[in-house]
Amino acid sequence: MSTNDNDPHSDPEKCMEILLRVPLTLHYLTEGNANVIYSIAPNTTDPDLALHDHCCVLRMRKDLPTTRPTLVNMTAIRDRITPLFGPEHVHNLMPKALYPLTENTLQQADEILRKLDKHLAESKAGSRVPAGRGPGHPPLNEEPHAVLMPNLRHGDHTLFHEFKPKWLHQSPSAPAGARRCRTCATNALKRSKGGKKGKGDSGFCPLDLFSDDRAIIKGILQKIDPEHGDSDWFIDAFLQQIQPVIQHLATLQAEHNTEVLKTPAILAHTTMLLRWRRLKVAHVKLADLDLKLMTDENLKKWAKMENELISSGVYTSTAMPGSACALERQLD
Repeated sequence: MSTNDNDPHSDPEKCMEILLRVPLTLHYLTEGNANVIYSIAPNTTDPDLALHDHCCVLRMRKDLPTTRPTLVNMTAIRDRITPLFGPEHVHNLMPKALYPLTENTLQQADEILRKLDKHLAESKAGSRVPAGRGPGHPPLNEEPHAVLMPNLRHGDHTLFHEFKPKWLHQSPSAPAGARRCRTCATNALKRSKGGKKGKGDSGFCPLDLFSDDRAIIKGILQKIDPEHGDSDWFIDAFLQQIQPVIQHLATLQAEHNTEVLKTPAILAHTTMLLRWRRLKVAHVKLADLDLKLMTDENLKKWAKMENELISSGVYTSTAMPGSACALERQLD
């Protein structure tokens, strides 16, 4: 893929605008708890349109009681999340467009999931994804929209990475003398119980993301990308282009820290997407900023977790190996 003005993918939002107007062929890419992501190709004989093959993805929500209608979610992001980033950082939000679903598109998606489930069952490979993530999509009369987004993995000479910065400040309820931040304490507790490592357990402390120590940043980047993490160009790019976005995210978390697990939880569970082309940062984007459905059950679960972090002593314990928390190093 070239980098000149004739590059059809130089403007991701232009790609999205074009793909909104044509029928799509879906290809399963990945999925999470709430959505399935499909790589898409324009169903066309026009060679210019065909250039937009797999440059974008379509996110379709699952038919679960915990998912919100796409239009409701997009409106909430526009009204509550986007204004928090202002003119300086709004370009760091992942571009999104509301895509009107058709019966054909929905049938494609459902057929893809049925075939995938059948294949996994016949090969005894288990379910599509970990338990609880397998449902299909709502009917068209209940969910007429999907979300169209750029595919940051697309293109020649491209590297793609993602990680979750998580909580960038200490919990306000952490005890005095804590040796771990909220994220490191949570990960240490899960490991002590033999729990499965999740996306939030990146192997580094989120408080270290602010460090100006190149050795510390190098250690973080080697966790994100073992092949390129010790490269000077990667470290320089992180300090100059990625760290300012993390600083802004931390500022927002601090400003909204009095909101009990609402906006702070959204900001803490964002995913940072990094796209590199020819050893240069092409995009630094924040995704997964969807407003969570704040049920009493969720609030109780999160409050219970925080109480357990305190009562178990994991914040202050000296006998929890492997946390690598910045606070612990400061005390030792």
